[in-house]
Amino acid sequence: MKKLLAGALIALTLCGCGSKAVETKTATCTNTTKQNGLTMDITTKYDYQDKTVVKQTQDAVITAKDKENYDFAKKYMESANMKDSTKDMKGVTYELKYDEEKLQVSEIMSIDFTKISADDYNTVTNGQANIDGKRFKIDLDKTINGMKASGFKCEL
Repeated sequence: MKKLLAGALIALTLCGCGSKAVETKTATCTNTTKQNGLTMDITTKYDYQDKTVVKQTQDAVITAKDKENYDFAKKYMESANMKDSTKDMKGVTYELKYDEEKLQVSEIMSIDFTKISADDYNTVTNGQANIDGKRFKIDLDKTINGMKASGFKCEL
């Protein structure tokens, strides 16, 4: 048994010498929107390998000009009910945080595309993704172009 294991390790080591690890890079898109007493700063990071997105992390911070707008933003984000709808999804993390002192509501969502199912991804995107099948790929170039068309500034 030990000889078999040692042989397998040697074979893996020799095979690994010639193979090239796929490098993971990150693209970052940002946008700031001001409307009705609220400022929303969104930062979305896309971890990608070759031209395929493997993970997306979005951090949205809503800052209110006063307590009334803060309360509105808080209720609005809670009504979206993303925490409950994503809690059992494999590959998805979601967090909603409040800072009453700074009048900020923060939403952080992460999607691991190597783990999430197509059905769950369609749920997260409210059906806008229209993905079929168990395995799917998110194209980096199409994603970045879509973000830029929506007013985001992106850096690769």
